Amino acid sequence: MDALNQRAHHAVQTWLRAAQRCSLGLPPAFPFREVTAAIRRHGSAALPSAVNNALIEAAARAEELAGRPPARSWFAARWLWSATAGARGSPSYDAYVMCGLLNQYCQGAGDFRANARALGTALTADLLGHELAQHCAEFTRPRTRAAVHLAADLRRAVRGTASPPAAGPDPGSGAGTGTDADTADGIDPAKEPGLEPADALRLCERLVSVVQRSQSPQLRTVLAYTPLVVTTEHDEYLFIRSIQIMELLSSLAASHAQEALECADRDAVPELLVHLEGLRSTLDHSARLFHIVATVDPVQFAGIRDATYGTGALQSPAFAALERLCRGAEALRPETSAAVPADRQPCPATSLSSALEELLGRVDEETAARLAGTAAAVDQQWLRWKRAHHGVARRIIGDVPGTGGTLGITYLAEYMHTPLLTRHAEPAGSAPRAEPGGPS
Repeated sequence: MDALNQRAHHAVQTWLRAAQRCSLGLPPAFPFREVTAAIRRHGSAALPSAVNNALIEAAARAEELAGRPPARSWFAARWLWSATAGARGSPSYDAYVMCGLLNQYCQGAGDFRANARALGTALTADLLGHELAQHCAEFTRPRTRAAVHLAADLRRAVRGTASPPAAGPDPGSGAGTGTDADTADGIDPAKEPGLEPADALRLCERLVSVVQRSQSPQLRTVLAYTPLVVTTEHDEYLFIRSIQIMELLSSLAASHAQEALECADRDAVPELLVHLEGLRSTLDHSARLFHIVATVDPVQFAGIRDATYGTGALQSPAFAALERLCRGAEALRPETSAAVPADRQPCPATSLSSALEELLGRVDEETAARLAGTAAAVDQQWLRWKRAHHGVARRIIGDVPGTGGTLGITYLAEYMHTPLLTRHAEPAGSAPRAEPGGPS
């Protein structure tokens, strides 16, 4: 073992000895720093068996001692469950992305949506800062340009101002009017956000600091010791952090959909419109992340995919919840039902789509037009997200089978134009349907 692995092994063994002497809910502080350093240097797939065995033993003991938020002990149990998934032979999307850990943090003290928004802001600023810190002087580099634009979006969101329409084509679409170099990141070079890379980096560092001061101390731990990479590929940090943010945004969107459904059931139209707009805005923010995901190196991603078999995004609980809340049983495709069983994430008795359709028949013509227009705006953002996902998958994955036994981008193309709330296939003003590509 090298020095980092030796330090991690010694620290975990020391923790185990101390943990055997403590009572429920009061374990000693786990050595996250030492273990995370070893994982980020070598990737969790390459940890020595002695380190893995110690971590598996620690995971079992931490589970016995785990409390619930805001207690400190719950985090160690969740973190160790994720850190040891590969060594236990139980890889999963939840373990890889740590979505259960992030969700449990948001379910802690305070309001779920407020906690999720704060955590999402901090994770986004951390992701952008991580990339800008390494390539701050290379403004012509597609990833730096994408990070600067997303930092400008983040600044607008924090200030409470609406984000402007996305500049340029959908990420990964390959469309654009400039040269390949100008449009490879899906950003219009004529519409720069007024930030230099160094300014964007300082903004991100400041946002992380501000959010940490305003939230529980546990947020600092989440930021410092996630994500846990499996490989040594540089782009894996960007990939996992992006998926973590999208998972949080999907949870936020599902929360708005649940509230909207309850409002529709009691004809509370003003509140319903607020939550539909919240759903639309959340989907917009999620789609924008594809601008930086599109810069992941395909060769690196091939290595990441090979090392993370069994962690496919079809297992996303938040995405399944959102689709099933909005579309009901129509969202239960064989692939998604196998990945996220209906007993784990059930459909509501009445979907939001059906509830909206019924409500349109109970309100006056003007109100019905507002509701229909807002629902169509949600679907436009939903379909934009799906087109972006398809384009990025085609760019960075290519002709390989998809996860979960699907045909990759052919599968994505098949459902790329399925709306979330309305019955028509494509809201007005959306891009024309693309021809399905090869498997990815």
